[in-house]
Parts: sequence; structure tokens; C-alpha cells
Amino acid sequence: MAAMCDVSEAAAALIYGLEPVRGSGFTWFLLGERWGATGWIGGALVLGKMFCSPRLGEAWKIRKERWERSLTRIPDTIILENKTMSLKGNLETVMELKSSPEKFLSIWKTQAYHIPNHTPDNIHAVDMHEGEWETEGSIKIWRYSVDGKQEVFKEKVVVDEEKNTLALIGLEGDVMTTYKVFNPTYHLTPKGDGSLARLIIEYEKLDENNPVPDKYMDFMISVTRDIDANLTKA
Repeated sequence: MAAMCDVSEAAAALIYGLEPVRGSGFTWFLLGERWGATGWIGGALVLGKMFCSPRLGEAWKIRKERWERSLTRIPDTIILENKTMSLKGNLETVMELKSSPEKFLSIWKTQAYHIPNHTPDNIHAVDMHEGEWETEGSIKIWRYSVDGKQEVFKEKVVVDEEKNTLALIGLEGDVMTTYKVFNPTYHLTPKGDGSLARLIIEYEKLDENNPVPDKYMDFMISVTRDIDANLTKA
């Protein structure tokens, strides 16, 4: 027990504090002269494992539970945003026309009754439902075919003269059984003797499983091409 005689009072106090944990034989030997610095390091590792590990384990468990709870909220938020965003959208394409913006838009604004003659395979008839042919805000009913199926579309014309923009605001018809909002729009800018046309379909689905209106964009492109070709012949 020579090692026991050389232990300081502070060390002795530590020893007595550790008695219930490891016993006097271990602590006296550890803190005595026999192990020196190596003994102290070993003791520190043992004590760290005894006292720190349970607390660290508990802290890690709490942080892990909080992290797992936070993960359960993230997918719900993402899915909700995707559902909301997938209902609304715009389809756009750009075409070069030989017609000037004024000439192309004029037929839609004041002479829509001529359009079935320019593109008979697509549009079969148009009837005035409310207003006059030359009046902005007039309501017309179109009869046309898309993918071999005949449909009806009731719309109201909205024109922005300064921006060379014309929109057909969907009111009723076959397409409105699939979309809450359906607004085909032309936006034309001059380019040389002709124009650059942006074709836009603003839509909002009634159901997220309803398709994006790609077939109606193809229809709009075909109608635009036919009208432009006939206008440049005149």
C-alpha cells in the first residue's frame, strides 16, 4: 500500500467519492504512484464512459426523435404544394407569321365569322351569342373538331390594343368540363413585314388528374398557321 501513502488530500477526497462506484482497491491503485500519468488517463476514460455516455445517449435520442418528427411534416407540405401548383399553368409556344399584328388580330376582333373559311378542317362554324361582331366583349360560340371529336366552346373576347394582345376567355363548352379556367391568348409583336406570335393557353384543371391541354395547343397552332397562310394570299 505504498501508493496509498503518497496520495494528496484532494486525491483522497476523490477516492472516497468513488468508493461506491469502483471500490477502494481500484481507485487507490489508479491514483497512486504505481500507474502515474497513464493511470490518470485510463481513469478519465473510464469515468467519461460511466458518466457521459448515458447523458449523451439520452441527448442523442431526444434529437433523433425531434428530427424524425420534423421529417413527417416535410412530405405533407411538398405534396400539398405540388398538388396546388399542378392544377394551374400556362402552355406557350412562339410562331413567326407573315401577317402583321394588326392584320392577324383584326380578323379575330371584327371578322371572326370569316375564320371557319380560313381553317375549315379545324373550325366548322361560329355564331354570335351576345353583342356584335365588331364589339369587344362580344360572346361567341365556336364549333370545331379536336382529335376527330366535335366540340363546342363559348368565349368572350378581351383585347389590349397597346400590347397587341387578344384573349378568348372560356365561359362554357366541352373544354370547361375539364378545366375551370381556359383562356387561349395571342400576343403579337412586329417583326419585319410580319410578326412574332406568342400563343398562350392559360388553364386551371378541375382535377389534378386531368391532362395538360397539349392537344388544344396543337389545335391553336394549326388554326393560326391556316389563318396566316390565307391572309398572306389576299
